[in-house]
Amino acid sequence: MVVVVTGAVVTGLLAGWRLASGWMEGRVRVQVFRLREQGISERMRALPAGGTLAESHSADEVSVRVVLPRGTARG
Repeated sequence: MVVVVTGAVVTGLLAGWRLASGWMEGRVRVQVFRLREQGISERMRALPAGGTLAESHSADEVSVRVVLPRGTARG
């Protein structure tokens, strides 16, 4: 009886550990994505008109070209 209860407790703890580690891994991915996106946004704001920003992170690729709206003269 003790072996069965101990086995059930250990199995429950392992399942809980896997669930918690999977959740944490997902949170880390979201945070990394947000930080990358924030960095790209900040670098885009710093680009002059006509400037280009190209970045590549593993499977993600970003290419941005800043242009002036029509009718706007370069200053």
